[in-house]
Amino acid sequence: MREVVTTEPATAQDTEPRRSLWWWLLTITAPIGIIGGPLGIADMLSGLIEWHGPVGFLVSYWDRIISDPLHNVLHYVAAFIPALRFLDGFALDYLTLGVLQYSAFARSLSILRPHQPGPIPLDHELLTAAIVILGWPLVFYFSAFFSLINDRVLRPILVLSTAPFLIFLLLWIVNLTLT
Repeated sequence: MREVVTTEPATAQDTEPRRSLWWWLLTITAPIGIIGGPLGIADMLSGLIEWHGPVGFLVSYWDRIISDPLHNVLHYVAAFIPALRFLDGFALDYLTLGVLQYSAFARSLSILRPHQPGPIPLDHELLTAAIVILGWPLVFYFSAFFSLINDRVLRPILVLSTAPFLIFLLLWIVNLTLT
């Protein structure tokens, strides 16, 4: 028997991978990570830095409107894990900033490496999320180190991951000029 081969062009639906719920969650939260990261850092350091003017307004807005509900959600999640029931304000700020950093980091990674051999299992993604959320300073330093020595793909990821810190420094400089 002979097989008939058609030469119809592939549609966009055939070539585009299906977007998972995880992909949409990262797409929605990435801008929050890039914008909210500097304000989260500023909120963490508000005991050391007195914020003035519009920057002070943004930091207090972040603290009241966004950070407090995130703290409530993290407190609720921590209530189910006995080892995390002791979380206080600074630890919650740290975890909030970790969530924001992960959203920016993971979205930049998915943008820059879109063609993976297959979908990553959810347990691997959750483990990666937990590692980045709990140890984001180490992830940041290791990715900076490895991007400097060999992997060119990590450089854009590093830039996108450091954007919240760079914007925080800009906010701090603006705050210094307002005093």
